[in-house]
Amino acid sequence: MIERVGFVGLGRMGQRMARRLLEADLQVTVYDIAADRGAELARDGAQVATSPRETAVGAGAVITSVTDGPAVLAVLSGPDGILAGAEANLLFVDMSTIGVEDSRQLAALCEAARVQYVRSPVLGTLDVATAGNLTALISGPREAVDAALPLLEHLIGRHHHMGPAEEGREMKLLNNGMLGVIMASFAEVLTVGQKAGLEIDQILDVITASGMGGRATLGAANSVRQRDFSPFLSSALMLKDLRLLGELAASTTTSIPVTSATQQLYAAMVNQGWGELDRAAVVLLLEQMAGLTPHDGTPA
Repeated sequence: MIERVGFVGLGRMGQRMARRLLEADLQVTVYDIAADRGAELARDGAQVATSPRETAVGAGAVITSVTDGPAVLAVLSGPDGILAGAEANLLFVDMSTIGVEDSRQLAALCEAARVQYVRSPVLGTLDVATAGNLTALISGPREAVDAALPLLEHLIGRHHHMGPAEEGREMKLLNNGMLGVIMASFAEVLTVGQKAGLEIDQILDVITASGMGGRATLGAANSVRQRDFSPFLSSALMLKDLRLLGELAASTTTSIPVTSATQQLYAAMVNQGWGELDRAAVVLLLEQMAGLTPHDGTPA
């Protein structure tokens, strides 16, 4: 039974997951490169570490939720890394969205340190994370996965054990790649409709009431209606995930023309300085390209 847990990465998702662990009466030590992010959790009982290494000292498990593969490698390795503070058989669970090759490097480091490694990227919104109902795409050795599940049950509503190695990573990239394409298509039809003279609210009403009105589309529609593109998944992170899916496709000699075109749109978003806006903000780019007058509150 794991009672002491380290948690590294206190972004929007990480904050919510760390709080779930505190609410489960676990002893939680947190770390983030932005030191002030641990302050609110500290008021609720978390210990705040000054390095990733400290989160592992005396812990049965350490969970990471950071931006990309290099960030996970940075917090895992080196004199101040998680492995430097880990005892043999520590359970290391990474919930970040990273590429397959980076994950294989993590696996090799963990094996050399006799640390159990579970890949557990997740699906779900911030509200879902707050409620502890995320969906985990887990992969790793069966023994390590079985050891992780009682801990992860505080964070997730369901899980899929995808396989013994990098299958969970691959599935997460497939999911996010499809999400990016949906967002781009959504933005395109909104732009064409407006150019044709339809009211944007009417377009959104019809799309969200149709078979296209899934969770991602509904969330994007709300962002567009309010012209509030505060990020859940930023456009910069969307670009990163599309790039990683491209690497996976290349490794399997698979052509992905639609995803490649979508990647170019998100690259343009980042080049416009809009990388920190939500993935749904790709509509702003297409509106600009179409010569539409931006609504109040959009970037200049």
